Amino acid sequence: MHLLSGFRGNTLHIRTLFGFLFLLSLMALPGCATNNSTALYRYNGSSYVVELTGRRNKMTHDPISALFAGTMNTNLLLFLPRLEGTVPGNELLVDGRRNMYSGQVSFDGSSMTVDLHYENPVVHRRDALSFNGRYRLRPQPQ
Repeated sequence: MHLLSGFRGNTLHIRTLFGFLFLLSLMALPGCATNNSTALYRYNGSSYVVELTGRRNKMTHDPISALFAGTMNTNLLLFLPRLEGTVPGNELLVDGRRNMYSGQVSFDGSSMTVDLHYENPVVHRRDALSFNGRYRLRPQPQ
């Protein structure tokens, strides 16, 4: 028995089915956030500033716009008291305030692993940061 045997002779139903499946597959695509594998750092006199960079899809309101929206560069600055051991998320400075993140940033030689979460006020839960992952640390060129 053929999968589409019930639609034989009715191309409108077949087109509608495939159109629906196509739009459904577009909505199921992941956020497509990609992060650069290298994090640049500098010392600013009182803490270390680590810059994480990546690309994100631009926001769209419908599946057709998602095809043409493209991506944008984005970055996150982490203000860390040290670049060794483990730094709990509540020790990070964000906009001059502490306790914005839970989780940790850990260091192993010249690499860093970010595992941070933040309070999402819209759905009242803690969400993982899109910049979570492992990075190679490099000093920022002067």
